Amino acid sequence: MTLGYDFHSLLKRYIPVSKARFYVQLRNAFYLYRAAKEDVIPESPSIELTVPKSINFGVNLTF
Repeated sequence: MTLGYDFHSLLKRYIPVSKARFYVQLRNAFYLYRAAKEDVIPESPSIELTVPKSINFGVNLTF
């Protein structure tokens, strides 16, 4: 899931940018999981393995 906002109109008074965008990206945000008790083996997936969550923030500027 990615949520972004274009704030070019707010910054054009202060910085000469042609495009400005802020975004937040969530991956695996709603998974419920259990931590793996032993070493994780990628070749044999299991529903008991941990699913990592990640949150990314970013800013795209074009001058």
